[in-house]
Amino acid sequence: MKKIAFVFVFYLLPIVPAYFYLASMGFPLDSYGLSILFAVFAFMYVGNQYLLASSPRWLISALGHRLIASLHAITPLAILAFALTHKFLKELNGFSDETAQGKLGGLSWGIFLLATVIAVFLMANVPLSRVAPFAAFKKWVYARFGVTYRSLRGFHNVVVIASGLIVAHVVLASTSSFSGNPVGTSILLVWMVVSIGFYVKYRLSGRKRGK
Repeated sequence: MKKIAFVFVFYLLPIVPAYFYLASMGFPLDSYGLSILFAVFAFMYVGNQYLLASSPRWLISALGHRLIASLHAITPLAILAFALTHKFLKELNGFSDETAQGKLGGLSWGIFLLATVIAVFLMANVPLSRVAPFAAFKKWVYARFGVTYRSLRGFHNVVVIASGLIVAHVVLASTSSFSGNPVGTSILLVWMVVSIGFYVKYRLSGRKRGK
């Protein structure tokens, strides 16, 4: 029960910055307001991924290694879905993808998609990767291209680049103006910095937890 409660809180934390974003806009009850809600959740979940990957002691104590691994494998699907919904809803409201901000968002989504596909089909030990066709594909890729789990894990770190693009995408958004929304914007940026900080510390430790 405690694990369920912790996961519930962990994944609903984006409600806090989302409140400030919507408040700065006058709480629009329309598709545009909903697009911002999805964007905030997607951004915060990216930060969650760094925390799950680094698995600090307090997180292990709360969830355990197995649940952390499961959440780390599932969360990217939510990020991709929320970000894509955000994109479609913004287009519905007349926003173009041809702006610098739009292109940054689209590029980061593409990188996340590539990293997720590689992780799910070539790295993660999840039920889908053990289905005969996918297992055969994984074996073929490893043999054909001479890749290893270690090399794929190294490539998987392109998500760090995508995260940088996402931060730029958010900072350029009119709704992230510090003059109009200082609290919401600060929460998003602090969450990302702290989450990446945990990940950097984890990497510098040499993955002492054997991950």
